[in-house]
Formats: sequence, structure tokens, C-alpha cells
Amino acid sequence: MLNWRIRYCKVLDQNRDLFDVSKSILEVGSGNIGVARYLKRKVVGLERDFIGPIDEWLQPARGNILDIPFTDRSFDIVLCVDVLEHLSEASRPRALSELVRCARSKVIISCPCGSSAEDGERHLADLFRRTGLGVPEWLAEHLENGLPSVGSIFEELVKTGLEFEITGNESMNQHFAGILLDYFFAFSQGRNDRQALKTPFVPPVGEAEWDSYYSFLFTIHVGTKDRPQVRLDSAGSNAQDSAGSNAQIYAVYHKPWPTEHLGRVTPVFAGAAAESAPPGALTDILQDEPRLSNGRWSELSAYYKIWKEGPRSDIVGFCHYRRLFNFGAAGSTERETVLSAKDLETHTGSYFDEHVLERARGNAIICALPYPLRETIWEHYDTYHNIKDYCRILSSISRRYPALMPFAVEQFESKQLYAQNMLVTNWSILNELCTLWFDLLKEFEREVPAHRGEAYQNREISFLAERVFDLWIRHKKSTGTTIIEVPIFFIR
Repeated sequence: MLNWRIRYCKVLDQNRDLFDVSKSILEVGSGNIGVARYLKRKVVGLERDFIGPIDEWLQPARGNILDIPFTDRSFDIVLCVDVLEHLSEASRPRALSELVRCARSKVIISCPCGSSAEDGERHLADLFRRTGLGVPEWLAEHLENGLPSVGSIFEELVKTGLEFEITGNESMNQHFAGILLDYFFAFSQGRNDRQALKTPFVPPVGEAEWDSYYSFLFTIHVGTKDRPQVRLDSAGSNAQDSAGSNAQIYAVYHKPWPTEHLGRVTPVFAGAAAESAPPGALTDILQDEPRLSNGRWSELSAYYKIWKEGPRSDIVGFCHYRRLFNFGAAGSTERETVLSAKDLETHTGSYFDEHVLERARGNAIICALPYPLRETIWEHYDTYHNIKDYCRILSSISRRYPALMPFAVEQFESKQLYAQNMLVTNWSILNELCTLWFDLLKEFEREVPAHRGEAYQNREISFLAERVFDLWIRHKKSTGTTIIEVPIFFIR
């Protein structure tokens, strides 16, 4: 079936070691065919019952995912595709634990996830009813149990302490197109069979760069619980260099805009604005290396300049030419006051407040009040940006900064985002944030080409920086750092 090929194509493409005959494989929930047909090598397949012909490469074993009948670390690779959605919500953690228990090297899990996929399945069930075919048993089980959320699986995997990666598997278009072709366009099977002989890696229905996903793929690396991790604290060579007892806030400018209203807030001209900046003005142009692309990094190109080359101060902060701290309303729960450009000078004294900034000399971070979303942070990114990018950053955090992973879990539930990359703190804490940011995001820039989307979407590194900033703030709260949330001015 086309749908079966689609679900395995990315699994095969991203895990070429499955073809290594020296590695033993257990597929839990293999059915009579499973991945063995595409690997053309021996695979142990676990099912409660096998009905009908069994693929020549599949070695059948009867059992239950909740009590897998093999000893600990029996197989190099354990694979489980489209099974968790057939279990009750309460039994899924046990199933995940059993999969990890049986693996020596890694566990590969994929299943449909989330409310959008669930909504699609309800529509699909309605289509089957209206055409008189009846709802297939597999789909009825999905609807009865409810699909797992990405966050619920993510949380259970974080609890293991193991490194793991997350990526999309079947896109919504791929999955539902494959189902419709299988059930309503049987003639497509011949073409699919011919294509399958050519390559196991190319799906019969293509995936587009900006697709939303029906299922997600989790790859868990067993044996990484005590892996080395990048130290996350406020120490570092840059932190020891702050000069003087002073405070400095920078407003990042991407385009020509009035600066007279800023008072003690210093403009930094970034991107195209740096080329036409007034003589002697601060820009994001670096002396010793190429500057960051402002088109992708947005305000972070100015952060990087100040962090790497100064000027340094014991208290340092960043805002934006259209988003300024409103220290005059400190303590208010109203997140922002909207101003027009002509109103800016009326509030000059509110952009810089020595008394409030003094609190940042200790263990404190001043940031903007969190931005209220209509959906969770994860869902919001999926709705407005490319979810592949978010998956890649979460996977990098799992590999390099596992101490942050419990706070990434919160982003699957929270509708409050510490957005806009605004803060004031001491240089040592800023160094910690910048070390985290530029470690993760420069790796992303090296590995992911710039998106060919509209200009707003091309700022994906800045969008990802907000999500990293959000989970870092959550982490800092847990360590006893004082987080001072301040309203902002938003300038139209």
C-alpha cells in the first residue's frame, strides 16, 4: 500500500544503519510485512497475532508492546511505527519504556500526533461512512484512543534522560493522499510497485518544504544518559571583561527611524541601516569576522556585535526601535502601550530608569512581560513558521544542553511566550545567553539553507532565538534568578 511506503520512507532515509546486516532489528507492531520488505534483510517482527502470509524477510514473534518478551538490550535497533495511537493514553508511557529497555543502540518511533491530525482523521472517518465503506478498524481505534500529542511523547522521552531527535515524518498531504489512493484509486498500486523497486527512500507522494505533519519521528539514542554536555552557567571568558560600573541599553535599528527620543538608550544600526548610519554610530559590522546576516538573524546581529567586540558594561540590555521598555509602567500587568512615531518624545523618561536597572547588578534579568498566545508555543510555531526548524533546535538542545529539556517540555503546554529577545541583565548572565544562542543558532545556520519564503519568514533564526530565549528564562527562574517582567511600548 502507498500509505505503508510513505510511513517508512523517512525512517529508512534518516536511519541508513537499518540496512547494516550486522545490526539486529526488532520491529514492534510490524504486521505481516513491516520494514523488512524494504530492507530485504532479517527483521524480528512482534505482533499479538499474525493473520495471512508473512513476508519472507520477517521473523515473527508473538507478544505485546506493554510486556515485550525479550530481555534488556536484546536488539541493536528497536523500531515502532504507527502503534502508540492504538494504545490508551495511560498505557503509552509503559510502551515507550519497554521499547527503550530492549534496545542497545537506538529506538525509532513514529506515530500520528496532535489535534490537526486528529481532526483530519474525523473527516476521513466521515468520508468512509458517506461512501458506504464503513470506518476501517485501524481508524476506529485511532478515534477511540485519541492521538498522542507531540508534547506527551516529548515529555516521556525527556524523563529517560537520553538524547533524542525529533522531526516530521508523514506530512498531512502525504498521509491523506496515500490513504485515498489506497482505498479509492486501486490502479495507482501498479505504479507504486514499480517505483518501490527503484528506491525505498522516495515516497510515492511528495513532501513540500512547508508542509504540516500528520506524524512525527523520534529517534532515541540509548546509552547517552550520562553524555557530556555544554556547561550552562554565567561563567566564561567574555564575562570577565566587563568594564566600569555603568548601565547601557541598546535599541536595534533595521531601517532609518528617529532616534532623538531615546535619551540614554543607544541605537545600534543593523543590516542595511548600518550602511547609512551616522558617522561614529554603533553598527553590527564586525572587525574580525563577517557580520551575521541581518535578514536571517534580525536584532541578534547587533547582540553578536556587542557581545563579541563591545563596548562592554556591567549592566547591558537590548530592545528594538519599535519595541522599547516602558520602565514608567514597571509593575503593571498591561503588556504593551501602542504609540505612534509622533508620540515617542512624550515618553522619553520611561525608556531608561537607573533605579530599575540597578536590580540587574545582582542575580536578576529584566525582560518584557510574556506575550499571550491563542495556542501553545509549539502549536503557534507550527501555525506561523516552519515546524522543521523548531524540531531541529529541540534536537540540538537534547544533544548539547539536556539540562534545558524539562523547560522545553513546558513549551508544549504554555500559551505565554517570552518573546522579542528583549532583556537587561549583568554582563555575566548576558554571556550565558549569548553562548547558548550562538552555539545553537550558528550550527543551525551552517546546516540549514536560508528559506525561500517571503521576507518575513526568512527571519527564521530570530524566531527560533525567541523560543530558545523563552526556555532559557524558564530555566533561570528555576535556578533562583530573579525575573523582572516589564511592560513595553510598541511603536506603529
